[in-house]
Amino acid sequence: MAEVSLPNGTEWIVGSGVHRWNVPFAAADLSPLTLDSTFGEVADRSGGLKAVTDAIAARRPEFAEFIEVGMNAVEPKTKARDALGMIPDAEPILRDVELALGRL
Repeated sequence: MAEVSLPNGTEWIVGSGVHRWNVPFAAADLSPLTLDSTFGEVADRSGGLKAVTDAIAARRPEFAEFIEVGMNAVEPKTKARDALGMIPDAEPILRDVELALGRL
């Protein structure tokens, strides 16, 4: 026997076998994204990567063609702040990205 706790708080005691649950959730249940969110969390959120790429390209248009390649090289567990902090003169970009993520 195993106890299963679903995101909505429902708990089930189940026996062996394959089990499946579908639990609806609202977007409001998601934690807000910040620069301390991981790149995986940003990528999983609708519009997350676009918000980051748009903010970078707005400040540094010369990076536009390299942004996607650079973001694909970032480990999903890396914090956005750490990955983006490697960009030269990153402070304005970090501020813009944080604002953009906050709007999601």
